[in-house]
Amino acid sequence: MNSLIKSSLLPNSDIGGEYLIEPRKESAGHHNPQKAKSPEDQARRIIAQAEDDARALVEEANAEAELIRDTAYQEGYEAGMCQLNSEREAIVEQIHQIEAAAADEIECFWVKIEPELLRLSVEIASKIVRHNIEETDGFVLTTVKEGIRQLRDRQDLKVRVNPKDYTLMREEKDEVLSSCDGIRNLEIIDDRRVGEGGCIIESCNGDLDARIETQLSEAERALLEASRYGRSEEPSES
Repeated sequence: MNSLIKSSLLPNSDIGGEYLIEPRKESAGHHNPQKAKSPEDQARRIIAQAEDDARALVEEANAEAELIRDTAYQEGYEAGMCQLNSEREAIVEQIHQIEAAAADEIECFWVKIEPELLRLSVEIASKIVRHNIEETDGFVLTTVKEGIRQLRDRQDLKVRVNPKDYTLMREEKDEVLSSCDGIRNLEIIDDRRVGEGGCIIESCNGDLDARIETQLSEAERALLEASRYGRSEEPSES
């Protein structure tokens, strides 16, 4: 509001009349530094600071949780690998034990069955030989000649053959004398103890058993001895 001041009221004034005085106006934008902040501003400032602190705590917690997860993963991985290696070693050891046990079982099996297999082989060979004897004319003649050639003393001989071979040997006596040197006397005798195709040759120095059964039995015995010797020579595994 404007104020009117009379000139008479002004000291040392010789001017009459009245003066108009306008009130002082504050310049635009003037800030009073002493003016206090409102409660709303303070509340907003507190809330903002609390939010910043909360975000910092969350980030720190997340970082710590990530570290814990990484550490736990690494520890779990190492523990898992350690357990896996232990289990693998146990499995390998178990496999070795199973292999050793299986090898022992196989060895025991062959120890038990090998003699039977050898006897079966000899039996099969015997059947084959007997079949050849039946199918081959003069088989006994070959046996007798081979037997005589093994003797040093051939002067006086007695040859025992199966009755079925007796007639043939009587007929081939001259053939034997001409093919085997040193025979002075040769006697052919039929003997049921001798199987077909075989013979027993008696001389002054001893007898030669050339029966087929004897030869097969000797072959079986030799095979069994060779088998036992081969097993005893096998190096034991440490």
